[in-house]
Amino acid sequence: MIGVAGLSLSEIRRGLRTETVGGHIVLYGEVDSTNARLVELARVGASHGTVVLADAQAAGRGRYGRAWFSPPGVNAYISVLLRPRLRARDLGVFSRIASLALADAVRGFGATRRSSGRTTS
Repeated sequence: MIGVAGLSLSEIRRGLRTETVGGHIVLYGEVDSTNARLVELARVGASHGTVVLADAQAAGRGRYGRAWFSPPGVNAYISVLLRPRLRARDLGVFSRIASLALADAVRGFGATRRSSGRTTS
């Protein structure tokens, strides 16, 4: 299990080895959708690297608007605001690369790397 219930922001920050992602972290027990919360933050000027992290999502969505089952205590549901300076045509693989990098990063916490390639919203 890799749920985030019981984690504090200070514990999360202590584990970060980055200068970009996680400068601003919003942590929820349960949220409708991490991506919906992140979109709201982006609209009011949230910075590159802002992270929304939740233990459960009540209305998570996968690709093509499919329902995304997001029970508590099983996964870490994460959305990261990236404002890359890339051409639009180069953005297609960016999400996949980011998900693989994240999977490698959490391996240090005893989690197995298992990426579905899906993006939630």
